[in-house]
Amino acid sequence: MKQRILIADDEPNMLLSLEFLMRRAGFEVTTAGDGQAALDYFFADPERPLPAVVLTSATLAVGEDFSHFVSRVGLHDATALSFQ
Repeated sequence: MKQRILIADDEPNMLLSLEFLMRRAGFEVTTAGDGQAALDYFFADPERPLPAVVLTSATLAVGEDFSHFVSRVGLHDATALSFQ
């Protein structure tokens, strides 16, 4: 079974590039084009398993700093990485 990854970025070219690379690496990829879409991913379906990895730009998190975003969505069982 493929590991699930969420990529969130408001830069379309970055989002497409990362999605391509992660799919090629064998991940099941979900993308979010902004911080609200990333939050919606976590709260729209509480039964959905958390992704193994979350890649997001540090400034994307709905006006919050990255660490607050991570704690808000409960990523204690996932790895969250931010990039500039």
